[in-house]
Amino acid sequence: MAGTDEQEDFEKSRAMECDSLFVWDEESKLYFHASTGFYHDPNDGWYYSSRDGLYYTFENGTYVPVTCTEEEKSAARKCSSSFSSKPTQLDSGIWYP
Repeated sequence: MAGTDEQEDFEKSRAMECDSLFVWDEESKLYFHASTGFYHDPNDGWYYSSRDGLYYTFENGTYVPVTCTEEEKSAARKCSSSFSSKPTQLDSGIWYP
């Protein structure tokens, strides 16, 4: 539908212009900050950097990488080496497929 495509193009161009703001990204269902490359899920509170592939929290005005315990890292490796249709939530609150 042409109207929808024009609206999406307009929203994307506004996102580019407003690179200092988080702008809703309909495709990912997350907020996106163009100048930093961060995606933000306001429901879970995490930020994802599209530049380095790491997850962050925002504490005292600073992005802080989410750290995992060795147990969580091991669980993530197991999960990624054997595909499961059920996601796994680690203690850090991040879901892994």
